[in-house]
Amino acid sequence: MAHLERGLTTRSNGTRRSIRTGNVRRVTDRSAPNDHEAIRRSLAQLCQLRDRGRYDEWIELFAPDGTFDYGGPTFRGRAAILEHCSTHFPAHGKHLCTNSVIDVDGDEARVLSDFMKLHPAGDDAVGEGRHVVVACGRYQDRFVRIDGTWLLAERHVLIEW
Repeated sequence: MAHLERGLTTRSNGTRRSIRTGNVRRVTDRSAPNDHEAIRRSLAQLCQLRDRGRYDEWIELFAPDGTFDYGGPTFRGRAAILEHCSTHFPAHGKHLCTNSVIDVDGDEARVLSDFMKLHPAGDDAVGEGRHVVVACGRYQDRFVRIDGTWLLAERHVLIEW
């Protein structure tokens, strides 16, 4: 989120205040409520499809020239992202994406979300399984609307622990 990272806070009256300078400016949100819902749906699908190993469907949620990085090299384009993720991230456990803040500006949206990654704990029987948190962090995403569909153009994963 550009405004979150630059030290701006959004207030309930539709203004933003700079934490640094104290200046206030009016913000006009031109997005439709269904833009936010479509982006939230994409965020959920990104987790669910990846957790089930359905990478051929998962990659279609990225823009054709999308990027993906998680602290190492940046993978560009669907083919590079698909090859890396399907090879290095087997379907195991569950991702939870929460607390998403979505800022839409025309055909582009910035989204900041928290995530947790859970893995099965031990050899518990199905139905009695326990899970443990193995990672937490933040997704810094940029979505673009292409032909009426919101696609992930950039995903930067910050692993906090």
